[in-house]
Amino acid sequence: MSSTEANGKPPWILNDDMCPQWRKSRKKMCHKCAFYQWIKYEDAQTGREVTQWDCVIIHQNGLAVNQARESSRNVASIDKMATVMAVYLQVIADASAKAQGLPPPKDIMEEANAIIDYSGREQGQH
Repeated sequence: MSSTEANGKPPWILNDDMCPQWRKSRKKMCHKCAFYQWIKYEDAQTGREVTQWDCVIIHQNGLAVNQARESSRNVASIDKMATVMAVYLQVIADASAKAQGLPPPKDIMEEANAIIDYSGREQGQH
């Protein structure tokens, strides 16, 4: 198994840099340290994908930026899905009211926005 694969034993560090956690040679510490993990993220500055065994502490800034970027993408996807679901719900409500001979209901998006503002708090609560 090569040293670039995530499974199996981690490879030994060959350089003699100082460990940021234990203040000892990485060559002596990394292979038995819990922070020595398989990491995978996209470097925000270079756009290059980082996939290697290395110290999580050394890469914590890159990992945090990557996590924030992924969270932002997830929020945008959820927002799009909520909008699509509201449109479908409006169509179903309109069709149901028409089938029963009732007047069309209020705009569902208006009602939802009246109950919950965009910050996620119910109106009237601070």
